[in-house]
Amino acid sequence: MFKLADLEAQLAEAKDDLERIDLLIEISFVVFYIHPQRFQEVMEQAAQLLQRHPDYEPGRIMLGIIQGIHKDFEGDTDAAIRDLSGTLEWCRQHQHHLYLTRNLTALGLSHAFSGNQTQGLEMLLEALALAERFQYRYEQISALLNIGVAHAVTELPERMEPAMRAFQKVLELSLEDGLIELVALAQNNISTAYDRMGQFDAAIEFAQASLTNAKACQYDDVALLASLHLAMLHNHKQHAEQTDFYLAECAAILEGQDEPRVAASSIPQYYFHAANIYSSRRDWQKAEHLLLDGIRVSQEKKIKHMDYQCHELLATVYQEQGDDAQALEHYRQFHRIKESIFSDENELKFKRLSTSFQLKQAQAEAAYQKTLQEASQRHILRLQLVIDELEAFSYSVSHDLRAPLRSMLGFSQILQQDHSKSLDDEGRGYLQRVIQSTYQMDHLIDALLRLSRIARSKLQITSVDLTQIANDVATLLSLSEPTRKVEWVILPVTVVQGDYGLLKIALENLLNNAWKYTSKRTAARIEFGCTQTDQKLVYYIRDNGAGFNMAFASKLFKGFQRLHRSDEFEGTGIGLATVHRIIQRHGGRIWAEAAIEQGATFYFTLGQPVS
Repeated sequence: MFKLADLEAQLAEAKDDLERIDLLIEISFVVFYIHPQRFQEVMEQAAQLLQRHPDYEPGRIMLGIIQGIHKDFEGDTDAAIRDLSGTLEWCRQHQHHLYLTRNLTALGLSHAFSGNQTQGLEMLLEALALAERFQYRYEQISALLNIGVAHAVTELPERMEPAMRAFQKVLELSLEDGLIELVALAQNNISTAYDRMGQFDAAIEFAQASLTNAKACQYDDVALLASLHLAMLHNHKQHAEQTDFYLAECAAILEGQDEPRVAASSIPQYYFHAANIYSSRRDWQKAEHLLLDGIRVSQEKKIKHMDYQCHELLATVYQEQGDDAQALEHYRQFHRIKESIFSDENELKFKRLSTSFQLKQAQAEAAYQKTLQEASQRHILRLQLVIDELEAFSYSVSHDLRAPLRSMLGFSQILQQDHSKSLDDEGRGYLQRVIQSTYQMDHLIDALLRLSRIARSKLQITSVDLTQIANDVATLLSLSEPTRKVEWVILPVTVVQGDYGLLKIALENLLNNAWKYTSKRTAARIEFGCTQTDQKLVYYIRDNGAGFNMAFASKLFKGFQRLHRSDEFEGTGIGLATVHRIIQRHGGRIWAEAAIEQGATFYFTLGQPVS
């Protein structure tokens, strides 16, 4: 196992302090994940020896690297990036390849956790290249592991495949070298990737293998996470007996020894997810006790993101038990902690991300054109890195924009519930407007993210029955407002080749628009059909609704452009831009004809789909 026994033997026979410092730091890398208590002891010994030898720069730098890794592991990513950026300069200047490889591996992962996917992956790829060049086998495995984590941390479905490839390579190399701890860790990561890809049976298989290997080498942290993951997977599949068995496994790992070798961040994760399982069973009392323990540990270890998650779920638990006072208190705690995490940085961070997003969009287009011209593998890699950052930006927008939005909504609702009587009718009206505007902004963020995903998603070409889709949409709309009188005319059209999911989104948007803009007609009529022009099929959706002024038709398919006031017809201004993007990706075009109060007709063609 990592040759730990050999290192301990060499430490016992070391002849001077400098040799002891080097060996203690090497031991700290070995025991870092698997024995937190031993890691702290080793680091303290190394730090004490370095106090006697303040001029021993290699030891000081390596200690700084491992301390930076530890800060990231405990959740202080900003401090980790600051420390590791400082040691990186020394490693490059002195061309210390082993230290440089370790530094890049750690700093790359920290950048990935902070949302800077491009810089993180660049550093991790550089670390992998160094490890392969100088045959640093363990560092090669570490770099591959962190590359997989950097992809997986985005939680984007399309990033699970590259994550899986990296984890599979880690598993292969670890099996070759007999590194059972890394085998268990790789299997647990593969299980998580399969879970996010919706392949639950494979996820269970690898989680079980991870648990078996983690127990064999007493790797308590991975054993806890694998047991917890198995409990969650079996709960998802409604296997109550297996769920209870693995929850008991988790409890046994935490209670089985005075100092369980478990990372501080893993313990509140157990309390939160176990409570979630009991909440799904409506066992509120068990969920309550687990969440109170989770809050206690999160506050002791200063793990804020788990603290606010536990408060939020606990508020729901109390609400389900009818204890509204406790529920409101924990909602307040949830919002207070969220506010402390995100409030101060959100505005500047979003402005910085917006500027970066616009710049990266231009760079992505330029890099794409250059790739087509030169067909260079190097430029293809750069393009992929830029696209990765755009994907990470979409995730960040969803996360960072929603945080202050939820705070606004939460405090507005508290104000409405607790202090409504203190306000006059006009004040209550203003407050309701704030709440409605918050919901509208949330819908707008959803629409933007859908538009972004449509631009990136890979087309899945199949036969698509547009008539069936139109009939399904018409049925759902009619059921949503059964009192409305709408004449549906859906003519049979040919089956087309395209992406079913995207074409369904396009038709849903167009038919929803027709439904919305005919809402003020006592006898509404909506028609879907097809005609032929110049040997080309042209599909159309026609209605007798509000129509629009053709002078403004050029604005229809641009984002945030609306031809009617929001108090007349609600909407985000993103729907037709989404339709336009889908039709373009199918090699077609879309246009419209209308007159005010005389209805509108939207036409579109479909050509050769473009991936």
